[in-house]
Amino acid sequence: MIRLADTRDLTTEQADHCMSEIRRLTCDREKVLARYEARIARLTAEAQDMTADYDRELERLTSQLAQYIMAHSERFEKPRKRKTPDGTYGLHTSTRLCVDNEDLLIEALCDRGYTECIKRVKHKLVKPAIVRLLTAGETLPGATLEVGEIAHCKVHKALIDEARNAAIN
Repeated sequence: MIRLADTRDLTTEQADHCMSEIRRLTCDREKVLARYEARIARLTAEAQDMTADYDRELERLTSQLAQYIMAHSERFEKPRKRKTPDGTYGLHTSTRLCVDNEDLLIEALCDRGYTECIKRVKHKLVKPAIVRLLTAGETLPGATLEVGEIAHCKVHKALIDEARNAAIN
């Protein structure tokens, strides 16, 4: 590689060589990145394959626990959650925005000046802001709030961290 202290005296051939070196280094760098990205993609696919049985069993058990919780909701009035050495399960109140007609809702929000509820890239709803409006008593065409009980379970983070640490040590 040609190294010059004063680049003002670079010839066209030297500048062309410099460009060739930039291309070579850039391409070599991209090859390394591409190899690692391909390895990451293969490892991700492998991990998904290896965890598919876990995912199916977790889905089955989560569904089973949710059915139990909903079938015996009276057991979760006070306290709302049951604490176990493995985590907690029970009920919590959830509020979910249901948009029946997005165009109608966007028009109503614009007409009323609720610009904080819309992102301007293309009109996109800002759901937390709309939930605040509906919770405050505002009636908006095309949107309602559903408030109800949903089943919930959560494994203690410390146990998950412990399992992950054991896997890599």
